[in-house]
Amino acid sequence: MSDVRETEVEDKIAAVQHQGIWDCTLCNECVPVCPVGIAPKQDIVMLRNKSGVMGYMDPSFSSNFGDDGTPSFGGPAF
Repeated sequence: MSDVRETEVEDKIAAVQHQGIWDCTLCNECVPVCPVGIAPKQDIVMLRNKSGVMGYMDPSFSSNFGDDGTPSFGGPAF
């Protein structure tokens, strides 16, 4: 996604929204066990950042907001 020669960034960012970037807990446990010696956590963070810039957000987080954009904590409004 960071390669300036990449021409389909929008399509690829849209595709990864439903393929795990928001499921990752960012615990870093993937780094020491990665069989190809990369740091997947850094890539996931980069994809999340690019997703945010393009208007995407964690689907589980967005469900905690009311229609007016204010946080909804499930309790009574004061």
